[in-house]
Amino acid sequence: MYYHENETLTLGIKLLGLFPIKMPVFDEISISMEKIDGNPAINLRIQNILISPALRIEPQQINPAWLSRIGSYESLDPEVMPQYTDFKIDKDKNSGFLCLYLKSGREWSKFPLHTLDSNSAQLMGTGRGLGGIIRFDDNELLSFQNFRLRKLL
Repeated sequence: MYYHENETLTLGIKLLGLFPIKMPVFDEISISMEKIDGNPAINLRIQNILISPALRIEPQQINPAWLSRIGSYESLDPEVMPQYTDFKIDKDKNSGFLCLYLKSGREWSKFPLHTLDSNSAQLMGTGRGLGGIIRFDDNELLSFQNFRLRKLL
């Protein structure tokens, strides 16, 4: 890695660990430490365009109403996004985050939640699909993005 005056790091290759080899493609990819909304972030940029900020998030206090919603859910409209087959809300035992889990194939994706009140929570983080709000309605149906989910008994 090479440090630059603009406080960014770029990748590089050294032949035999001694002789730098100039590869322009590596100059287009950089990593930097910056602040986003006052919070420290590690940012990945390609051609100086911010691609992926990595913010440190901490578990938040969980609204008690959400603890009763821990469990597995089914989609009321499985044809909307058929690649997602299973859904659940659970508390991550390692981090303490309340999380929304989505299963696609054999893999689970995990999204930490910040409960805003007894019926709404925010998907924590920045990036595509994050920062959005998920809600429970009066019939205890969970909705977010294009999903409507009902808790399995």
